Amino acid sequence: MNPMKTSRWLRAAAVVAGGAAGTGLRILAVETIPSAGFPWATLTVNLLGAAVLGFLLPRFLHHAAGPWSLLIGVGLLGALTTFSTLIAEFDTLIRGGRGGIAVAYLATSVIGGLVVARTGMVLGGVHR
Repeated sequence: MNPMKTSRWLRAAAVVAGGAAGTGLRILAVETIPSAGFPWATLTVNLLGAAVLGFLLPRFLHHAAGPWSLLIGVGLLGALTTFSTLIAEFDTLIRGGRGGIAVAYLATSVIGGLVVARTGMVLGGVHR
């Protein structure tokens, strides 16, 4: 479907629907993944989101701004993953005197995100 022929309202509805689903999945992750003093839920959803987006990116590039890329890429994965929570949890760890764990968390999130996104891209069809 040509994104220019997709109505503005349909594109907005796709983002809203995906965002609602992604937010629900993030809350489910927070409530089911034990933290044990470490933000495992946020790390999990951020790495999962990066991997899925990397995998789907080749498909989205062929259908830029179409309803499916907006629903999944912008809405669902945008709401599922969370940079703001990563920073808030990093700050909490720092202020709690756990600077080493905070730095490890931030490094794992950023470097791990890049690694799983690239892995997803390769699995999804990007070969360079």
